[in-house]
Amino acid sequence: MASALAWVPHTATIAAVKVTTPPKLDLSLDDPVWKTGSVFDKFYNFTTRQPAEIETVAYLLYDDQNLYLAVTARSVERRLSRAKPSTTWALRVTITSR
Repeated sequence: MASALAWVPHTATIAAVKVTTPPKLDLSLDDPVWKTGSVFDKFYNFTTRQPAEIETVAYLLYDDQNLYLAVTARSVERRLSRAKPSTTWALRVTITSR
């Protein structure tokens, strides 16, 4: 199986959605406010430049004080013989104003 690293083409732009109530920061993403934000799911495998094999979704919100970014990636269970599991995740965020 290919590497699980994901990347977004440098041309992708995700506009944050302004919220009046900040999301609950509890790692579950069950707070409905996350679903009101921008959703991005077009991640790619860094090595192969193909769509990511692991479903990865990012949510982006902001309010008057903070920027909120949540990323989920569904794990794929792998059986490795004599190999030590190793996963490296990288997410690069560049913030610009228009």
